[in-house]
Amino acid sequence: MDLTFANEEREDIGVLKGYSLDLAYGRSENDFELMLPLKKHCLKEGYLIYVENEEYGGIVDRIEVAEDEKEITYKGRTWHGIIESKVICPSDGQDYMIVYGEANKVLQQLIEVLDLSELFEASEFDSGIEIIAYQFPRYCCAYNAMLDMLELHNAKLSLIYKMGKVVLSASNIVDYSLDEEFDDDVLSFVMEKNYRPINHLICLGEGDLKDRKVIHLFTDENGGVQPYRFKENPINDNDYIFDKRNQLLFGRNEVVGVLDEASSETTDNYVLLNMQPNDWSSNYESYFIHEFDDEGIDKFTEVKAETVDDYKLLSTKPSDWSANFAEYYIKVDGEHKNVEAIEIIEWERLKTKPSDWSNNYSNYYYWYSDGVTGEHRSVDGVNYEKMVVQTSQPTDWFTNYSSYYFNGTKHKKNTSKTWKKNTYYTYSKNKYSLLKKRPSDWAKKYKNYYVSYSEPMNVVGTGAKKNVAPKWKPASYYTKVSDTKTPPFQTYYLKKNTKTTAPECIPTFSTNKYYEKNEKRITPIFSKNTYYKIEHDNFAALIEKGIEQLKESYNSDSISINFHPDEEMIYDIGDIVGATDNTTGISVYQSISKKIVKVTETKKTIEYETGGTSE
Repeated sequence: MDLTFANEEREDIGVLKGYSLDLAYGRSENDFELMLPLKKHCLKEGYLIYVENEEYGGIVDRIEVAEDEKEITYKGRTWHGIIESKVICPSDGQDYMIVYGEANKVLQQLIEVLDLSELFEASEFDSGIEIIAYQFPRYCCAYNAMLDMLELHNAKLSLIYKMGKVVLSASNIVDYSLDEEFDDDVLSFVMEKNYRPINHLICLGEGDLKDRKVIHLFTDENGGVQPYRFKENPINDNDYIFDKRNQLLFGRNEVVGVLDEASSETTDNYVLLNMQPNDWSSNYESYFIHEFDDEGIDKFTEVKAETVDDYKLLSTKPSDWSANFAEYYIKVDGEHKNVEAIEIIEWERLKTKPSDWSNNYSNYYYWYSDGVTGEHRSVDGVNYEKMVVQTSQPTDWFTNYSSYYFNGTKHKKNTSKTWKKNTYYTYSKNKYSLLKKRPSDWAKKYKNYYVSYSEPMNVVGTGAKKNVAPKWKPASYYTKVSDTKTPPFQTYYLKKNTKTTAPECIPTFSTNKYYEKNEKRITPIFSKNTYYKIEHDNFAALIEKGIEQLKESYNSDSISINFHPDEEMIYDIGDIVGATDNTTGISVYQSISKKIVKVTETKKTIEYETGGTSE
């Protein structure tokens, strides 16, 4: 059998020679050991081994060298083991992960959730198996959870390596016990049957002594649990049967057990109200309303009264007025506002510049009058414009270049008698010409000549129509920006001092002017089929554990099967095999729970382990 090995990227490297491969997969183990002569070492951690179109293969996780035996052993997870090393978690904000739909599509969904899409995929074929809202246990082993889900729908899981991917598929379980009989060479078993499991279970819940919650569960001789409730879906404790009316087995046939669950949880059931309770007005907060949170998860919250502010006019001065006047109210323009302390403002003329003048000049004031009225105004900064050289081309350069600037040259009349070479200009025919030597009339007519100076000018366009943006160059153009600088200090500036804590700042109380605020609660109006009452069920969780214990007791039969089928017949995990003992007439059947495979280049052997139910 060709056993191929590939690197971490699933790129084939070669076919192994002289190997011995042991694999186990199913309800336990899910690992492999691959032995090679030491001189043929060729695998690394993370490499894959596989047999095309078979389920034999996995990933190398560990390497063991036996130098004295000249042998190397590669150990790792089978395809099943890779899935087994993952955990199915509920989505954020959800209690459980629930799946439904065609089985292979559900398997593909799980592959994606488990982040295994790089190596695994589900078959695209319709399995004909429909998963009906299967709820996974919280934080469960992914592989066994897949088996449990499929087993509940009478299905099994198959894996094969095909064209670079491990393909998962679901198919129906085959019950070989219906049409195959195995002789003693193929199947042998040891069986112990318990004919008297617990048939009367006393379930003890929370509470002490006579106040403890107690309920009795009974079964028939075949383990069938007898009725323990008056209605299918109990709401509260009154819906359960607490006497022994449904006991079927007595005397020596009665086997009694005790379930002690002192910390058993209480189940809260919310019942929709279709009529107003008698105590609604006085006890509405003990009822509930159904809502959804921001993530769409439903919840029940207590009914709350609407609260409104109720203002009461004060006819007498409160005893705490001086200390807590700000907690009372005054009505201004139809609106209630907290009483404020009286502000006493004093203006102090500044004689010297304050130390924080540069940073906080706006905190100081000056008196302004227009001749009719006057007011104190904050000191303003001095606004000015400046040119900032551009270090990068403006984004609107091509459409708005004329709003930017460059250093242009202008001329003005000379005022200095001192001659400087290459400094002065003559003006003629609308043109300025630079003087290279001193004119003969300079002493008398120096004012008839010109000097140049630099001044920011708007950028002008180029081209025939002067409407094309010039080529932008760094450090050549400017942007005009506005800025503010600290104004010079003046001795007429003022500092504002405000008093609000002195006794003279406390407002004088006046009768029927101020208000005291109280919250007024308004009882919500009852609406039919809107509100819920809560009913406490102290027995639902207790009974669930009790029934589980009764089933474990009834299914306590011990069965051990050794199964060695004909090598030509291949069975899958979950398939059912069985046989009948001709002497006693006892029939047994069990599902296959593990396959142990040994493979070499020339030979393959398979052993099976079973574990399941019997009749």
